[in-house]
Amino acid sequence: MAFFRSGRGDGLGAAARYRALEAARRPFLERAREAARLTIPSLCPPTEQRNADLPTPYQGVGARGVNALTNKLLLAQFPPNTPFFRLTVDEELLGAAEAASEQDLRGEVESALQRLERAVMSDIETGFARAGLHMALKLLIATGNALIHLPPEGGLRVFRLDRYVVRRGPSGAPEEILVQEETTLDALPKRTRTKLGAASRAGQQGDGASPQKLPLYTWIRRNGAGWSVAQEVGGVEVVESRGAYSEGGLDWLALRWSHVDGEDYGRGHVEEQIGDLKSLEGLMQAIVEGSAAASKLTILVNPAGQTDAEELAEAENGAIIDGLPGDVAMVQANKFNDFRVAFQTVEILTRRLSHAFLLHEAATRDASSVTAEEIRFMAAELEDALGGVYSVLAEELQRPLVEALLRRKIRAGAVPPMPAGLLKPLILTGLEALGRGQDFNRLTRFMSFLSMVGGVAASPAGGRLDASALILRGAAALGVDASGLLRPEGDVAADEAQAVGLQLLKELGPDALAAPGEPAGPAGVNISALDPEALSEAGAQMVQALAQASGDPESAAAAGEATDAADDSDAGSVQPTHAAPHAQAAPSSAKEPGAATH
Repeated sequence: MAFFRSGRGDGLGAAARYRALEAARRPFLERAREAARLTIPSLCPPTEQRNADLPTPYQGVGARGVNALTNKLLLAQFPPNTPFFRLTVDEELLGAAEAASEQDLRGEVESALQRLERAVMSDIETGFARAGLHMALKLLIATGNALIHLPPEGGLRVFRLDRYVVRRGPSGAPEEILVQEETTLDALPKRTRTKLGAASRAGQQGDGASPQKLPLYTWIRRNGAGWSVAQEVGGVEVVESRGAYSEGGLDWLALRWSHVDGEDYGRGHVEEQIGDLKSLEGLMQAIVEGSAAASKLTILVNPAGQTDAEELAEAENGAIIDGLPGDVAMVQANKFNDFRVAFQTVEILTRRLSHAFLLHEAATRDASSVTAEEIRFMAAELEDALGGVYSVLAEELQRPLVEALLRRKIRAGAVPPMPAGLLKPLILTGLEALGRGQDFNRLTRFMSFLSMVGGVAASPAGGRLDASALILRGAAALGVDASGLLRPEGDVAADEAQAVGLQLLKELGPDALAAPGEPAGPAGVNISALDPEALSEAGAQMVQALAQASGDPESAAAAGEATDAADDSDAGSVQPTHAAPHAQAAPSSAKEPGAATH
């Protein structure tokens, strides 16, 4: 069996190599079993025996936290009916293809990529991929490790930590993976059954009971620039299982929740909270057992008294018997204060674990009135704590999963073979989604800030405020890129001047409206019929009329002097006869006093 060698010259078969790597896995497996015992014991049973009895925790916070965090991660990483990735093409290859064909291929390529994205998402939604991903995330949270296999057909296969071993290189990438399963003789190829011999076949027949289970080992190891894979059962290699993977084409994903340099296995989220979980488990066990003892009803009867214990025990409800009250007493634990201390500690531990597992009640303070904004802010703070986990899962789960599904499509003939490196999946959920959510939150806060600036500018103190500078400083403080959001000052001033001009044209009456065949300005106004000097005179007269209406003599006198000065400067010019009457009627219809100052 030339294949079954570890690459170190020791000549070990798959079974022996598996046992050799178990020593490095043992501390992580024991830790994972302890974490599962405090949360969901079935995720990593205490023994490898099938159908073994599982322990029952005294508290359910751990199980509820694992399930809640798993659901949150599944929805965040793989939202239903929404692509969690976007396929892009290498720009250099696309440019070379367009140059060779002398055509614009980008539109056709984008359309084909969208169809491919929908096809991949259909495999995830209609197959068993989502159920397998849910189990894999649950294993990662509780035990810190999970192994996923995406076979050529069917759904995902997920292996827990007690079913596989892995050896990683200095960079953290797997170098060797061995998986232990069970199979029967009938499920093996004919050639392998022949090699196993008559003794194994006799053992399989038995006495008519269920067939005997044989250990099946799958060995995946790096071989130069690729990967080789084969299986062994009963010390015999399954020749038909031999295969190879190219570099980057491995369909086995050894996942970790968090990793430490130099360690072959990861650490789970439950392990980070193991202290609180163990404390809560011990307190809840003491409270449950103490409550059971305190609830026991025991009656003491004085043996030297006049009350007959047997007659008291046999007496019906409401019966009258001979005796003295002092002869009878109830046994009481009198541990109320001790239980209250334990209950307070349990509440503190439960609250801390709820925060750690992003449970809903952790985002709400204990108060009679909690605003929706407070809940949103606190929930966002809790979810931001998983940013590092999102980055690990994006690199080790999401992107390899997309690439594996694309290879499955190519093998099935649904997608034509493509050059290596042509398609690049861009992950859109997880850490990237958190970043876009933060950008949206900043923009929302910036819009609220703009409304506050508008209110201050309209107040009496607004005259001393430079609104543009304040807006720019607010955008910088909130981390919002204001480029492209704020209009240039020249455009704003031009719009204000145009609005004032249109208001003056409205006051000048219908004589300024555009005549047929003449060039028209905004709102149908004949710009060629307007006289700038007449507009200036009309504006000055409107200021004077408004000042007189306000009852301010000084302002009226100043306005009159300005009007006389304007008349003196225009003495040599010919004034239209229709300008003055309309200007005199302007104060009665003016809406904004400030508009006439232009």
